Amino acid sequence: MSQRLPSLNALRTFEAAARLGGVTRAAEELHVTQSAVSRQIRALEEELGLPLFRRVHRGVVLTAEGERLAATVHEAFGRLSEGIARLKRDPWQLKVRVPPTFGVRWLWPRLNRFETANPDILTEVSMLWSNVEPGDGGFDLGVRLRPGAWPEANRTVLFEERLAPVCAPGFLDGRQPRSGHDFERYPLLHCSNHQDWRLWSRNWSGGAFDCEHGEVFDTLDFALRAAEAGRGIAVTDLAMAEADLAAGRLTVVVPETVANGHIYYLISPEPETERPAVGRFRTWICAEAAETRAAAALPAAQ
Repeated sequence: MSQRLPSLNALRTFEAAARLGGVTRAAEELHVTQSAVSRQIRALEEELGLPLFRRVHRGVVLTAEGERLAATVHEAFGRLSEGIARLKRDPWQLKVRVPPTFGVRWLWPRLNRFETANPDILTEVSMLWSNVEPGDGGFDLGVRLRPGAWPEANRTVLFEERLAPVCAPGFLDGRQPRSGHDFERYPLLHCSNHQDWRLWSRNWSGGAFDCEHGEVFDTLDFALRAAEAGRGIAVTDLAMAEADLAAGRLTVVVPETVANGHIYYLISPEPETERPAVGRFRTWICAEAAETRAAAALPAAQ
């Protein structure tokens, strides 16, 4: 690093003032006087040769240069804090962050196998609605639909969603739908909107049908639970229903799958420095995903 950086203390003081919107609150957070904060910021401005704050009647506001520096310094301090936390973390502790339905329906039914094979690894799974994004901290590996802003080096394909209709055993009473008209006689169960049913109905061999009727649920998990209870037919990514299909709680209505273009990715924030615990989990989950990709089509309901 050939270029000399400004004082770390001055940058820390500037970051606090920029983030908190003024000298007074920065002084309170840093437990120093307001004059000390002002001196640090003034010294930083002199060293850079740039005005970082503009004085106004009731305080200060960032200049354009100050806004750019504030964003850079905030990100740098965040990465530094996360890096130090990683160094201090138990090397055999693993933090995994996944979407809720993926976690409940695909990961949890398998996770005991990983934990039994790796008793020395403490695995903590967080299920959050928000996708993992670059700059997020607090996790070693994540799973998300679609790549988002993650570079190729940070993501690995797990599997693509493939849709098929499912229902509770006996719900059809032996009358398997063979045309779009047949589906219109049954209540349909939707996740959030009617998009997946529309996609499947347009692409299966029996012909498109009116799929705007039926009940709508906030999550796929809720829709599948309703299908188990005999409320109707749900269309689902078969990977999310594997455990229910294997246990006989659900059965496939028509063995025709349709890809919806959604792909689950394993996200590795720091693949070049991952710890052994992270490497073991990566190898395991990729092997499990390969089995999901290779799963054969299931027989139709009887």
